[in-house]
Amino acid sequence: MIKKNTIRILVVVTSLGIIPLSQAAKGIVKIATLPGDAKIFINGEFKGNSPDIPDQFFEIRLDEGKYRILAEKKSNSKEWRGQKDNVFVSRDSSQVFVIKLRQSITDAKRYFELNDKPKFVRQTECDGKVEKANCHRYADFEFDEKGHLTKELYFSNTGELEYKILSFYDEKDRLTHTEGYYADGNLHTIEKVTSYNSANFETKVIETKANGEIVRTKVYEYNDDNNRISLNYFENGKIISKLKTNYKNNQKDSTEFYDETGKLISKINYINNEEGLIVVENQKIPVPSKTKYSYIYDEKNNWVKKVSRINGKVNTIWEREINYFD
Repeated sequence: MIKKNTIRILVVVTSLGIIPLSQAAKGIVKIATLPGDAKIFINGEFKGNSPDIPDQFFEIRLDEGKYRILAEKKSNSKEWRGQKDNVFVSRDSSQVFVIKLRQSITDAKRYFELNDKPKFVRQTECDGKVEKANCHRYADFEFDEKGHLTKELYFSNTGELEYKILSFYDEKDRLTHTEGYYADGNLHTIEKVTSYNSANFETKVIETKANGEIVRTKVYEYNDDNNRISLNYFENGKIISKLKTNYKNNQKDSTEFYDETGKLISKINYINNEEGLIVVENQKIPVPSKTKYSYIYDEKNNWVKKVSRINGKVNTIWEREINYFD
């Protein structure tokens, strides 16, 4: 005689159809990303990838509660991110989210054109000669593993420390403030971020002296690719200058500098190479001039030597020593 085993599966009939009892107290969340094939993290835990096919969704059942949905996509040295905060999932519910990803730009990339994960950069700047003895500036930069700039040290041409800047970040990886110190260790200025855009980039920064006196305010604007397109300086509530940056195909096309009256006092056009680095700089205002740049790269495709030439003659040489995280 053959003994038969009976398996009972308890189900519940809901507005979503027939589902197992174990799933009845959960809500459904459907996620698509633009572009697709992005990693999906829910409350910091990886759950899977979004489909790379239009009108398809990554689907997951979640217990009732509040969640943060983060989507990330990496390709070569570029990274795109998008997120939904404070998503509340209730029982027997179904929600659909389409998350548009934006290119994520680290401090290392935004300020230093650095790929991969730099840990330390020492930069030397020389007036037309290679020899270190003729260099007029040394600077050291330190980064964390997320690409945040954490420390800047500026030295004289004799190697003496002149100024130090420390940067601090919150749990959302947003810059909160910076502190600037003299060589003797005394606090000089504090720059505090007071507002951010949806990509967590700073949009307003207030600079104060060590005693709390406000020096000036900086207001930033960004385009859809998170490139900074304008920087406005204010003192006592009045604008004192404006820097405007124009982009074409996600590369810097030109910069314009305006005074407090709105008069254009400087304009520079750029030509970029395949790596997105500037190779020709054409100054239109105030005096027309052309500067050409050449580069030598390391195995991470970061430049370690940069030379500028005006009218064919070497003008400035920059060298970088770069150490990376493993």
